[in-house]
Amino acid sequence: MERKYQLLEDGAPDYSSSKKQFTTWAYSAIYNGWWQTIDENKKFVRLEDSPETPVAITTKETLREYKEAGFNTLLINYVAPLRTFEERFETSYTKKIMDWAAELGLKCIIFEGCTRGLAATPESLINPEKANGKTFFNSQEELNEFVACCVEKVIKHPAFYGFSVLDEPSYVYFPAFGQVYKAVQACAPGAYVCMNLLGLAGRFTSSVLKYCEGAEKMSFVDGYTKYINRYVDQTGAPYIQVDVYPFKGTREEPTMHANGIRTPQFLAEFCKQRGMELHYVLQASAFRVGFGEQVQPWLRKLNQKEMYWQTNVCMAFGVTSFSYWNYYPVVNTASEHYDPTSSFLDLAGNKNEMYYWMKDIHVEMQKTAKALLNFKYQSSCVACKEPFEGEKGYLEGLSQGKFIKLTGYAVDTKGAFLITELYDKENDRYSYFLVNVTDPTVEGSAKITLTFEGYERVQIYKNGEKTNMAIEGGKLTSELEVGQGIFVIPY
Repeated sequence: MERKYQLLEDGAPDYSSSKKQFTTWAYSAIYNGWWQTIDENKKFVRLEDSPETPVAITTKETLREYKEAGFNTLLINYVAPLRTFEERFETSYTKKIMDWAAELGLKCIIFEGCTRGLAATPESLINPEKANGKTFFNSQEELNEFVACCVEKVIKHPAFYGFSVLDEPSYVYFPAFGQVYKAVQACAPGAYVCMNLLGLAGRFTSSVLKYCEGAEKMSFVDGYTKYINRYVDQTGAPYIQVDVYPFKGTREEPTMHANGIRTPQFLAEFCKQRGMELHYVLQASAFRVGFGEQVQPWLRKLNQKEMYWQTNVCMAFGVTSFSYWNYYPVVNTASEHYDPTSSFLDLAGNKNEMYYWMKDIHVEMQKTAKALLNFKYQSSCVACKEPFEGEKGYLEGLSQGKFIKLTGYAVDTKGAFLITELYDKENDRYSYFLVNVTDPTVEGSAKITLTFEGYERVQIYKNGEKTNMAIEGGKLTSELEVGQGIFVIPY
């Protein structure tokens, strides 16, 4: 087999010439000085700029700051949608932002009226009996022509990357989304079409009913399996994007989502079988939910350790696209109440701690990506040594996979580790990602020993820095703080 990358003198793999990088973007990165609240009649109103309501406005300079935080892709959201049937692209606010993005080297995912409207239809768009050339069509070819006409100018823009259509949809929207996806690919091959799917539920909510018919009578796993299989079969999209936020409650009373690790593991296994990419939305904002006196904590304000925990877990499972909820705090005091100090920015556009943490983490991630993105997820397990402090329920129900080159592992001190195996087919090489996934409310570190029989050296990436080192007897012992991870290539 001809190797794509060269080897160094000591036989170490050399991925330094790789151009691969993670796709990184955030929700609510576009803002225009207002947000929603609720008035005395329980109707949504817009709060304009006033001394009592500090606001921020998107400019070219704010986009430059966004890029400097480590983002290479920009979601142009509901603040600046392209109203395809009401305005010309050439004079739209969408184009103005795309022009700024192009100058800064950012790619753009946009809210566009035609694709979003068509995808939000709970029935097939191909229906000769209802065909009118705008909402229903005689054939896929006719739909292709209509979509191509609607998006002709935007897809030619140098910053264009794709469209965002639906968020956490029911299975009933998959046929229409699949038809829109095919129409977009016909006029813009390779364009990203984002539909953020539901994750694997940890408890019964109304979202479970969106999985499939009769989901309330099934286990969560069975219903969710039907959901994602139907998504792939009916849409043909080569990627899955989901959001499952692991850190719930408050800082004073923290809890973990039951499927904070199980969802990415489940989907990594699914994507391996289907030959797909896994994209993930990470938690970056704190908010409470509910109305009036019924408001309850939902997602807690995060610290740097928890951001490392999330990003390392996702890298371990082979995630290729990282997005975040949210960059700028969304405010909806009717049902979702955001902590403006918890996002990348506050309401006035000032940088919170999250901005600086993720700026550094993104640099480290992209250094690792040069090697890591040549590998595809293969298998995983969680290894623990009891008793250890913190919550443990989120470690239950995980599959315990087998490994090819990793012949043994033992947790030496109390804690929990995620171990994943990845494979570089072009170079016939295995690698392993190791993360201390102990509850991040726990302080301290844990130690683990990995055994690679027949290997004398390893290449290790930690926080983006690469080290080649000898191992005695094929054994590598590593001590990691909670949330920290390493990427290991034995050679």
